[in-house]
Amino acid sequence: MFGPEGPALFCVRPGIRNQFRLNQYGWHMVEDALDFARDDWRVTVSARRFECGRPNTLGNRALSASLELLAEAGITTVAAQVVAHSAYLMDALAALPGIENLTPRAPGRYAGIVNFCHVRGAR
Repeated sequence: MFGPEGPALFCVRPGIRNQFRLNQYGWHMVEDALDFARDDWRVTVSARRFECGRPNTLGNRALSASLELLAEAGITTVAAQVVAHSAYLMDALAALPGIENLTPRAPGRYAGIVNFCHVRGAR
């Protein structure tokens, strides 16, 4: 939410990092990445092993600002507003002929994504 295109957050327990197969390799994911005299490509044991390219500095700063804004507003407040907007949208869609809501309406069963479809033959 509010984040720019590109950066993402990825969390993985240290004990299972080696279970992920790496499909890309780059200078940033190796041990001692800034030691350009090294000629081996030993992948680091830290989570940096999943960062194959150079860091998206601008995107990461924007993501940081977005997370600060969410923290300032309060994640509970933001979550309640997202759910309220989704409920409003589902109510509005229910008033349209030929629209079928595919998102569960029970409290706690929906969030910020609402799925619906147009029923064929409906007017």
